[in-house]
Amino acid sequence: MKRLLSILLCLLLLAGCTTPQPPADTAPPQTTAPVETTRPPIPEPTISPEMIALRENLPLMDGSTSLIPLEAGIRAALFGISQEEATAQVAHSSTWGSFHNLLDGAAELIFSCPLSQEQWNIAAERGIDLEAVPVAMEGFVFVVNAKNPVDTLSQQQLKDIYSGKITNWKQVGGKNEKIAAFQRNEGSGSQSMLKRFMGDTPIMDAPTELRNDMMSGIIEKVSDYRSKSNSIGFSFRYYVEGIIKNPDIKMIAIDGIAPTVENIQNGNYPVIAPVYAVTYEGNSNPHVQELID
Repeated sequence: MKRLLSILLCLLLLAGCTTPQPPADTAPPQTTAPVETTRPPIPEPTISPEMIALRENLPLMDGSTSLIPLEAGIRAALFGISQEEATAQVAHSSTWGSFHNLLDGAAELIFSCPLSQEQWNIAAERGIDLEAVPVAMEGFVFVVNAKNPVDTLSQQQLKDIYSGKITNWKQVGGKNEKIAAFQRNEGSGSQSMLKRFMGDTPIMDAPTELRNDMMSGIIEKVSDYRSKSNSIGFSFRYYVEGIIKNPDIKMIAIDGIAPTVENIQNGNYPVIAPVYAVTYEGNSNPHVQELID
């Protein structure tokens, strides 16, 4: 009898230790899906048919040296590359050279500061009707040696310097030094802009040593001419600040207003140079007008 009770007790203990099983129709517990940690790919920007057409049929462009950044900016936007990469693709043959390339058909579109009356006359003599569309604006700047204590000049003082009325820096608050006022060659964009700035005030004749055929030449002369601090020249803001980057020169303020990007954009800087896209009537490449637009 005792043996039978012992067997029954063991069976009850074993039954209590068995893991209960869920009913057959009970669903297994749900597990949470892992959180996606990678971002979805960013879709490529949609390229319009016009952009594709311009990429495949980019007009032949040229222009003044100071406007290389403008064509580079166009290429960078069209092809999705950096400004530096685009700049390496651009070569301009100067204001005068690009103008003749346009007339000869070696360029379909050029970028230039205001064309001189002489250029308009040459085109007319060849029976070519030019079209000049303003597309940008740049600051026309005057530069002096970095050691020159003069930081600002009025528009009238600058006109007096380039007409020969003011000849010594002490007349405008500087040292007792004769002013060496450098100019560019006739037909260059910067010389044409100087004439535009001077208006009815005649420009004095510059001796050969004070006239430069290259834009970079006038900068080099201002930075290192004889006494080093008596020179003055002119150029365009980006050419000075973005291309040449010569630490031995400085751009002066005009009427107390510095030629900063902000002052050019808001119109405070008083000497603005309009930039034109120039082509000719009857251009057979329809993409030239698309690019200008």
